Amino acid sequence: MAAADDSRSEATAERTNETGNAGGQVDDDEDDGPGLGALFGYSERPRHFGQGAWRMVKSVGTGVAAGAATLVTAPIAGAREGGAKGFCTGLGLGLVGAVVLPVTGAVYGATEMVRGAANTPEAIKAQQDDLEWDKDQKCYVAYDLGAEAAWVLEVDMEAKFPKQANGQGNGQGGSGGAAAKKTVKDSEYYDVLGLAPEASPTEIKKAYYKVARTCHPDKNPGDPTAAAKFQKVGAAYQVLSNPQLREKYDKGGKDDVKEGDLMDPTAFFAMVFGSDEFEPLVGALKLATSMGADHEVSNEESAFKQRRREVQCAVNLRDLVDPFVRGELDAEGFEASMTTRAASLALTPFGEELLHVIGYVYDLAGQKQLGRTSDALGLKGHLLALQQKTHIVGNQATVLGAGAKAWWSQRAVSKEIEKKEARKQQRVNAILEQNEALEAAADPSSSSPSPSTQQQARKGVDGQQEYEVGGGEASQGKKEEKSAEEVAALEAERKVVEALVEAEMAAEEVEKLGQEGGTESASAATSAQTQATFMVKMLEALWHMSVLDIEATLRQACHKLLHDKSVGKEVIAQRAAALVIVGQEFLKAECEQHEPQPGEAGASGEDGGSDEGAGEGGGEKSRKAPKKKTWRDHLKEQVNSGAAGGPSPQPPPRESSNSNR
Repeated sequence: MAAADDSRSEATAERTNETGNAGGQVDDDEDDGPGLGALFGYSERPRHFGQGAWRMVKSVGTGVAAGAATLVTAPIAGAREGGAKGFCTGLGLGLVGAVVLPVTGAVYGATEMVRGAANTPEAIKAQQDDLEWDKDQKCYVAYDLGAEAAWVLEVDMEAKFPKQANGQGNGQGGSGGAAAKKTVKDSEYYDVLGLAPEASPTEIKKAYYKVARTCHPDKNPGDPTAAAKFQKVGAAYQVLSNPQLREKYDKGGKDDVKEGDLMDPTAFFAMVFGSDEFEPLVGALKLATSMGADHEVSNEESAFKQRRREVQCAVNLRDLVDPFVRGELDAEGFEASMTTRAASLALTPFGEELLHVIGYVYDLAGQKQLGRTSDALGLKGHLLALQQKTHIVGNQATVLGAGAKAWWSQRAVSKEIEKKEARKQQRVNAILEQNEALEAAADPSSSSPSPSTQQQARKGVDGQQEYEVGGGEASQGKKEEKSAEEVAALEAERKVVEALVEAEMAAEEVEKLGQEGGTESASAATSAQTQATFMVKMLEALWHMSVLDIEATLRQACHKLLHDKSVGKEVIAQRAAALVIVGQEFLKAECEQHEPQPGEAGASGEDGGSDEGAGEGGGEKSRKAPKKKTWRDHLKEQVNSGAAGGPSPQPPPRESSNSNR
C-alpha cells in the first residue's frame, strides 16, 4: 500500500512539473470557513471565465434568496420573542439582511468571475494540449488510464475507510436501542430474510440484497433448489417493502397476500440491482452498492467507490475494444463478435433495455470524439456534445417526473386503503355494538362482561396484543380462564363480521360500477389493478434512476478511455471507431421472442393460417416471431395474473430504443 502511494506521489510530482502548475496554486482554494464564506465560497478556483460567470449567477441568486428569507423570518422570530418591539427589531434586521446578503453575493460572484477570467488562458492551453483537470491535485495533468487504474483499483478499502461500529442488527430500530417487539400472524417472510418483524425498511432492503445475492440461481448453478429459494426471497421482499402489503401480511399472513400478484423475482432483482452479466460493462449500480454495505458509508467513501467503478469500467472497455485497436480483428470481424455478445446479453432480464442504454452512450462518445477531429473546428463534435447535454437534462427531468408519479401513486393507494379500512371497521364496530346491546337486552342478568370490558378485549384482538383481566390474586383463576374464552369468542365473532362486511362492501362496489360476475373476482381484479398501477410507477422511477446512474458512469468511463495520454492519437481514433461499432450493435440488439405456437400470429395451423399464400415475400417474414414485449407489458401481466376474470390493462405501445434513455 505504501509503495503504491509513493509511486502515485512521484507520478503526481512529474505531471505537476510537466504542466507547470506549482503546488502553491492549490492553497488559494481553501474553504472560506464559517460565516458568509460557507454560504458563497467555493473550495476550488474557477478554471475558466464560464465557470466563474456561472458561480456569480449562483452567488447572486443565493444572496437574493437568503435576503428574502431573512426579511420574512426575522420579524416573525422577533415578534415571538419580544412582541411588538421584537417585531420592529426583527424587521430592521430583515431589511439589513435583504440589502447586505445580495450585495455580498454579488461581491463574491464578481470575485469568482474575475478569477475565472484570469485562469482562462491556462484552461485554453490545457484544452489544446488535451490535459485533464485533476480534482485531487486541483491542477491540469496529462491523464493516464493505466496509472490511475494501478492506484485506484489496488487501494485497500478497509484500510482507507475503516468501518465504524454502528450497532446494526436484525430487527433493531436504530442506534437508540431495540424497537418495540411486534406480533404478527405469520413470520415466514421475515424468517426468509433473517429479520425480526419489527425490522425497519432500510434493514429489509439490505437483508434482501444480501440474501438474494447469495441464493441467486446464477451464483448456484449446481443447486436445483436455488431458483425456488430465490423466488421466495423475492416474494418476501416485494411484500415487506410495500407498506400496504406488509400491513396485510402482518395481520392476515400469506393468505391475504397472493404471490401470483407479484412481479417475477428474477426480473425484479435485475431491475433494482442489475445483473452479473452486465457488471463488467456498467459496474455495480449505486443502489446495489448502498444496499450491500454492512456499515454506514460516508460521502467520501461513496465518491471513491464510484471512482473505482468508473475506472474499472474504462479498463474493461479498453480490453473490449483492444482486438480491433490492435488489428487482431477487422471491422467486419469485430462487428460480428459484438453482435454475438449483444445477442447473449439480450437474453438476460432487462438485457435488451440495458444494451440500448449502454449502446447510446458508447455510440455518442465515439461519434463525438471522431467529430472533434473531422475538421479544423471540430464542429460536429461540439454539436454532439450539446446534444448530450440536452439529453442529460431531459433524463434528469424524466427521473423527477417518474419519482413524483410514484409518490403520488403510493399516496393515492394509501389513502384509498385507509378510507376503505376505516369504512369497514366503522361497520364492523357498529354491528358488534348492536349485537352487544341485543344480548344485554335479552338477558340483563347475564354474567357476560361489561361493555367496557368487551371494548378492551376487542381492542386487544385488533392490536394482536394479549388481553388480561385485572383483579385480585387467589380468586382470579376462573376469571382469567373465562376471560381468555371470551376473548377467543370475541375474536371469532369479529372475524365473521369482518368477512361479512368485506363481502357486502365488495358487492356494493360491483353494483356501483355496474360490473358483471362474482364479488370475489371483481374485488381481486380491482385490487390487482391498483397494485399494478403502483408497481409500474414505482419500478419506472427505479428504472429511470438506474439509467441516470449507468449513463453518468459510462460517460466518465468513455471519457477516460478517449483521453488517455499514455497512447497516441491514432490509438484514440481507433478506440473511438470501436466504440461506435459496439454502440450501434448494442442499439440494434433485440431479445428474440420464442417461435410462434399454434394459435399465435405467424404460426401455421389453427388461427395462424399457413405460410403459403402469405403474400409476396411472406415466407420468412410471416414466420418471424412477434415483437418482443417491453418490461412494462410483462410487469402488468405479472401483477394482474392473480385477477382471474378481471379487467386487464391495455399494454403501452412498444417504445423506441431511445425512450428508455
